[in-house]
Amino acid sequence: PCRDELDVYASCSDLDWAMELGFRKFKIGNFIQPSDGVAGINRLEDEVGAARDKVGPDADLMLNVVMGYNVEFAIRVAERLLPYRLSWLEEPLMPWDHGGHARLKAAVPTMPLATGETHRGRHAFAALIAAGGVDIVQPDIGWTGGITETQKIYALAETAGLQTILHVGASRPEAQHFSLAMPECVLAEYNIRSAAGIPLEEVRRVPGMPVPRDGKLRLSDAPGLGTEYRPDDFAPFR
Repeated sequence: PCRDELDVYASCSDLDWAMELGFRKFKIGNFIQPSDGVAGINRLEDEVGAARDKVGPDADLMLNVVMGYNVEFAIRVAERLLPYRLSWLEEPLMPWDHGGHARLKAAVPTMPLATGETHRGRHAFAALIAAGGVDIVQPDIGWTGGITETQKIYALAETAGLQTILHVGASRPEAQHFSLAMPECVLAEYNIRSAAGIPLEEVRRVPGMPVPRDGKLRLSDAPGLGTEYRPDDFAPFR
């Protein structure tokens, strides 16, 4: 590890529950599309403004679009949301549209852009980085080729002066360890999938995997990834 603990942000729709759990960094979801026009942008601005008021002026706040916009609409949204000081706008466009990302970045240069969870392998990330339309790369360690390939992607991003913040980097053990080991992985994502009032320990995906406490993640020094699988955790393959 290059640090004792990792800062974690909550991806969720219930900011009150995330704040009760001690998180201080948050990502909310998008609910509009280009066909919603100005009225949709107005509603989104109201939602983002309410979220900013709730979490306070000093909290990290991000918006995840999930590939929902075209370039023209993304530019309009990014311009409108600048006053709310988003830490980044995530996946505004389809992943293959590297030229569109570059156009968006050129049009609204002060809005940080993050993408990459659906890119596969280092060659896709090399093209994305070369296009100049991304500030934070977000490989998913389980989809893009595992720890080894993600390390190569990290090296490409670091060489370009970009941060790597893994997709669900605090929600799976190999991503937790990777994020804690790499200097530019300064933040990790934890998806809150449970209802308010249910402790995170009761819904974690992997036995023995630590969960964030007060927005921080500490890992044990147990062997390997620190998981605690037992024979009865597995079902026969049929």
